[in-house]
Parts: sequence; structure tokens; C-alpha cells
Amino acid sequence: MRELESRKKSGLYKGHFKPQSHFFGYEGSWALPSNFDSQYCYAIGMNAAYLMNKKLSGYMSCIKNLGEQDP
Repeated sequence: MRELESRKKSGLYKGHFKPQSHFFGYEGSWALPSNFDSQYCYAIGMNAAYLMNKKLSGYMSCIKNLGEQDP
């Protein structure tokens, strides 16, 4: 917040920032993610990064062959 206030004073920032908090009490009580969870989330992140890099929006990411193992 201090950085944005400083930028507003210098005229570099003209936007509005409204942070939202979230309580992770229930979600945070579960076990550590499995290897599958980690690999799945990594793949989704890679797809999202690719779409952002290509400046594409409005697309749905699809991860296939989740049950297959590397040779």
C-alpha cells in the first residue's frame, strides 16, 4: 500500500486497489498435496503462462492423459 501511495503522489499510479482477504482455515487443514496434485497444478500453470505469453484470453486450459506415467 505504501508503494502505491507513493506512486499516486508522484503521478505514476492512477488506479484503485481494493485488497480482499480470505480465510484458509478449513482448506488449510488438509494433508500435503500428492505428487499428482503437484504435477496437475504445474501443468495448469504452464498452460496459463503460455496463454498469457501469447496475449490470449477467454480460453479454457485442458490437461490430458493424467493417468499415464513417464516411460
